[in-house]
Amino acid sequence: MNIPVPVSIDTITANNYFNNYMLSPEGVDTLKAFAVNLAQYNAMSLILDADNTVQGFRIYMGATDTTGSGRITMIVGFGSPDHTETIYSTDSEGSGICPYICDETSPIIQPK
Repeated sequence: MNIPVPVSIDTITANNYFNNYMLSPEGVDTLKAFAVNLAQYNAMSLILDADNTVQGFRIYMGATDTTGSGRITMIVGFGSPDHTETIYSTDSEGSGICPYICDETSPIIQPK
């Protein structure tokens, strides 16, 4: 399988991309970013090592009880449909969406 190679960019380019996104119609009231913790990253690596046909990864939110405490995430590879033969559960600490888990000082998200 050909794994796409990420493109390295500088903070000025990243800031331009971010601001373009936020100014676009899709950027209104949307997420700024999301954080993936190391447990989630490791789950993704294990999934890819076992099945190189995945096209990416989906992180589902979960909780170990109905009160909402014990928040966890569930990681699966996706294609068409999700590859649910292997599902990893991880702690959600240090991961999540921005706003909420944000680095407000990041040069990427500074307004123009």
